[in-house]
Amino acid sequence: VNRLLEAADASQQELLDSERRLAAQSQALTELTSRQTGVSVTVNDRVRLILETCARTLEVARVSTWRFEDNGSTLRCDDLYQSATGSHTSGERLYERDVPAYFNAVGHDRVVAASDAHSDPRTREFSASYLTPHGIGAMLDVPLRQEDRPLGVMCIEHVGGPRTWKFDEQNFALSLANLVVVALADADRRQAVQNLAESEARARL
Repeated sequence: VNRLLEAADASQQELLDSERRLAAQSQALTELTSRQTGVSVTVNDRVRLILETCARTLEVARVSTWRFEDNGSTLRCDDLYQSATGSHTSGERLYERDVPAYFNAVGHDRVVAASDAHSDPRTREFSASYLTPHGIGAMLDVPLRQEDRPLGVMCIEHVGGPRTWKFDEQNFALSLANLVVVALADADRRQAVQNLAESEARARL
């Protein structure tokens, strides 16, 4: 009887935890959507807000966006947010020749949920060079794609030991990745409009 009561209590607590996470995620998405519009909001501001919101909602130490370069053989960090310091940095690069399994995963998988990043075959190539120096134990990465065209990846990193990524957390990460893609696409559209205007101005001159 005690075991049944303990199991019931555990199930009830798990349900409450799930409801709490979903409520926080819903509120975060609502706030992000309402603040992502406006001519004065730059793509960098939009992405920064997404990363900061992600770190706070999922309670993780590091969230970053990476873009493909060199015909997809290189990933360059556009923005890394670290919640402990509130800082944003960029510039680090990853090369396919060093981590081929990871590049293959982000090229084909919908989401890379590595509960134990040191042992997961998709991320263990990072163990000595990246995970250990930064104290990362788990990774939740979402490829960024626009009309099936690979743009890069959003990387969510848990500092500490292994962490099991809940389905609602994975879905939340997918939603945030979509917002990043929308921000990047909008920036490309604005740049194209600006280039067209400049071209027409030169033609008139």
